[in-house]
Amino acid sequence: MDEDEYQIQRAFPVRDLLNSKVKIKPGEAPADAMEYLSFVAHEASQCKEVVVAVIDQKKLGKQTVTYLSEEETKAEIDSPNQPTREWKICQVSDFSDVRTQLAKMKAGHSVDSKKVERKSLPLKCHESSWCKYCLGSNVARSLPDFKDSCVEECEANLPTASVICSMDQPLIEKLLEYQIGWMEICGFSAIQGLWIYSLMAGLELPLTPDVCSLLRALARRCASSKNLTESCRTTLNLIICLVSKYFRQLDLEDL
Repeated sequence: MDEDEYQIQRAFPVRDLLNSKVKIKPGEAPADAMEYLSFVAHEASQCKEVVVAVIDQKKLGKQTVTYLSEEETKAEIDSPNQPTREWKICQVSDFSDVRTQLAKMKAGHSVDSKKVERKSLPLKCHESSWCKYCLGSNVARSLPDFKDSCVEECEANLPTASVICSMDQPLIEKLLEYQIGWMEICGFSAIQGLWIYSLMAGLELPLTPDVCSLLRALARRCASSKNLTESCRTTLNLIICLVSKYFRQLDLEDL
């Protein structure tokens, strides 16, 4: 076979340019395209075919890898703040199943679709009404813009399939945005974990840049929450896991 078949083909005929005496000072722009190619060809001819890195052995004298003892490894695995890889895989799989079932119910392709009752919900722009609906009137009163002090007492509503199926995408995205603000003002609770999980299950793919940014802000808010029970911490770890693993924000996995 012809050996030339395996040679790198030149994009431009610059072989004769190597004999050129064109010299360009650093920071000075070439006058034309041929002058630029002459300069590039000259630089390429000065490069060695094989380059060996110079390693400073003194910098390798200190150990850079930390080894954990058997007890430390077991403690890290058993810690509720350090979910295992198997736990994450299981949670992502379950979440995927929930999303599939919810999508079928919305589309009317599920046996349970007939059981879905469309709910009458607050307007998207009424944040205090939504806080009362999702988390109860006691939590809603802690919002800065909550003005109705004589509002009727009410408990939090569960994010059932009927509720989520009654929402369009803009409303789901807005409620996720509200949830982040409520976590900062009111703290985190178990019922809020249910709402966030359900709203995430109702998100459509592919994510828009705004929704992607929203999920990243949610994961960071979950990571910064403190003074929580073990159950709430597990829920927050679950949310971070789903944002990083299912929605592919992989750089947030170790928050």
